[in-house]
Amino acid sequence: MPRSTPPSLHVDCLRSLTEAEAFAPAWRALEDVHATPLDWFQTSGWCLSWIRHLGHDGIAPRILVLRDGDEVIAVWPLMIETERFGLRILRSLGDPHTQYSGILCRNGTLDPVHVELLQSALLSLVDADAAVIKLVPADSPLAHVLPAGSCVEALGTSASVLTLAGFRT
Repeated sequence: MPRSTPPSLHVDCLRSLTEAEAFAPAWRALEDVHATPLDWFQTSGWCLSWIRHLGHDGIAPRILVLRDGDEVIAVWPLMIETERFGLRILRSLGDPHTQYSGILCRNGTLDPVHVELLQSALLSLVDADAAVIKLVPADSPLAHVLPAGSCVEALGTSASVLTLAGFRT
């Protein structure tokens, strides 16, 4: 049974650095109320700097913004990268430098209707031939948005952590 979507809920797609820069104050405001500590790579500071300094002609931002009227509920920074032979791959914005993928969202969670809207927006990005979203924390809101059965567990990825807590200086 499909959920009833309030007419005020909608997803916009920012498609340029100029649009993303204009949206940056609202993006930063969402960061201020964002409760999940693992989404530093989805902040406006990281994403806009990455586009400015490491983006190139083969990169096209696709930043999905979920709104309830004028209120920003979630920001999902993505990009389309054109590879050899013209293949267009949807990736987390900043890949391969982004160490994990995620969605910034108010209170660190998404309601089921928000998940459905973001899934629909993802599938509507018809200018991509495939999507490769890597390094998604299992307990992140993004893990609930990606379609069931779409994750490949065989990548064997891991992260190393060096702790210097035992040293005084």
